[in-house]
Amino acid sequence: MPSIRLKSLRFDQLRFRKLGDLTITLAERLTLIAGHNGIGKSTILGLCANGSGLRDADFQSYLNRAFVANLNDIVHLDYVREFEEPTSSAIELPSPVLQYEINDEILFKRCALTRRTERREVRVVPRNDPHAPWISQDGLQVGQDAKVPLPTIYLGMTRMLPIGEERAIQVGLARHLMKGSMPRTRNLYAILSMR
Repeated sequence: MPSIRLKSLRFDQLRFRKLGDLTITLAERLTLIAGHNGIGKSTILGLCANGSGLRDADFQSYLNRAFVANLNDIVHLDYVREFEEPTSSAIELPSPVLQYEINDEILFKRCALTRRTERREVRVVPRNDPHAPWISQDGLQVGQDAKVPLPTIYLGMTRMLPIGEERAIQVGLARHLMKGSMPRTRNLYAILSMR
């Protein structure tokens, strides 16, 4: 089994969404990302998740899904604002760079904005930089437009609470607030665990 690690994510001067002129070095085991709403946390995590994954049917999560994530499933990319307007004005599109270490060798993946031809949708494709197939000294291959073969799941905080339960929690809290009595911790737990 190859040793694969995402080492960094680099944003050039040309801003990708709100992020530009920034390099995020990832720790070997755990990197925490925190900040105010709308600052770019989901974009950072989405780009990291978008660069790798396994589509092989032999490797699936407990939910029988492939270990793969796509930025489009995590954040909304506006076709007109983020792709059509810049390309029609001959403006260069931003392309953040992921740096991987695979068996002590370095692979760079450029997060390239492209459009899907069948519908007006922009997506991010992880492209080798330079744009050619990459082969390690021990024979591991990563195609020029392929994800790095590292099992990846994006788990944002919105995924921690099932959507169907969210409404019940809001209704339960609203009822208590309307009565003028905020529940104590013991009662709040009971509301949060309603099904």
